[in-house]
Amino acid sequence: RSLLQTRRDANETHVSIWDQISAGFIFSAPQHLLPISNGFQPGPAFGTYTMTDGAEGIEPPQEYKDLLDLFNQGPLVGDADRAEIGKEIYRRLAEAQYTIGVAGLSPMIQGVIVKNKDLRNVPDAAANSWPHRTPNTGFPEQWYYDR
Repeated sequence: RSLLQTRRDANETHVSIWDQISAGFIFSAPQHLLPISNGFQPGPAFGTYTMTDGAEGIEPPQEYKDLLDLFNQGPLVGDADRAEIGKEIYRRLAEAQYTIGVAGLSPMIQGVIVKNKDLRNVPDAAANSWPHRTPNTGFPEQWYYDR
């Protein structure tokens, strides 16, 4: 793993495989979908360029710059507009096919929560994502069994 990351960060890989565990959370964990860091799989040097304001790396193509412009609008608008911006980003990513997905994530990524019928104080809904460190958003230290 460290050799892959070292080579990827140096832009020395032609292709790599990595999970997209946070792909459903564009505004909290965009690093796998947008060139914001050298961890960006389709073009680590594009991410380096963005991180360093152009001092290092390779300037991303205009399509990526446009995606970054949309992404940067997200924190500045309300929830409804942010949702529309997110949909537009995903639409463009799907049309461009910068990455190739080979498997989906678990139903949990869509908010499905499965719990034992005797487990208490578990919320009915909680943020489900690696960036949010699921299941921590449900405060598991407060769960208990009622038997």
